[in-house]
Amino acid sequence: MRQIKTIFRLRLVEGKSQNEIASHLGIGKTTVREYLQRLNKYGLHEWSLVEGLDEVELERRLGFTTPLATRKEGAMPDWSYIHREMAKPHVTLALLWTEYREQNPQGYGHSQFSEHYNRWRDKLSVVMRQNHKAGEKTFIDYSGDGLWLTDPVTGERTKAALFVACLGASSYTYVEATASQTSADWIASHVRMAEYFCGTSEIWVPDNLLCGAPHNKFYVKPAIMWRVPYRNAATA
Repeated sequence: MRQIKTIFRLRLVEGKSQNEIASHLGIGKTTVREYLQRLNKYGLHEWSLVEGLDEVELERRLGFTTPLATRKEGAMPDWSYIHREMAKPHVTLALLWTEYREQNPQGYGHSQFSEHYNRWRDKLSVVMRQNHKAGEKTFIDYSGDGLWLTDPVTGERTKAALFVACLGASSYTYVEATASQTSADWIASHVRMAEYFCGTSEIWVPDNLLCGAPHNKFYVKPAIMWRVPYRNAATA
């Protein structure tokens, strides 16, 4: 649907801007601009001149020679396919639009095609789902800024580190507070973690920790994987 009457109502009655109309209706700004230009071109400057017209008559008054249903039928691209093709080397949106128009001569122009694709892409989740095999990986890190512990007698506050380990497949989690993030506490936390899980996964994946990731003065590797030499009951 062109939503022409709705666009004109928002403009003529509510005084909305082109950007506000496009955002409100979820359509392209170029589409809104085109319709408002036709509004001025064909002298429909007042809502009273538009309100009583049905969609077919309004389209005729605005100079559309082909009904929307005929012109756009079957013209909506498969945006999932377009998105997959865009990931390939040397593929551009302009090239995909050219292929699209060869199959749909009466379809969307390049600007509308691009706007529709961009709106579809913006709705995609930014979360990348990762699949993990049972018993393969344990993800290990210290969480946030740690915890503050308060002595109930003296009221003295001490900051503790929060060690977190999570099995990749099941998200089964072990958490403990330690006095520090030193190597001694780091190693001891792994021992207690393995006892809690009743075994180990094949790989331990720590984050970029000074006590856990090997480094030199030039760089620190963003993450490493430790292959554990034995494996027991952990299958999650």
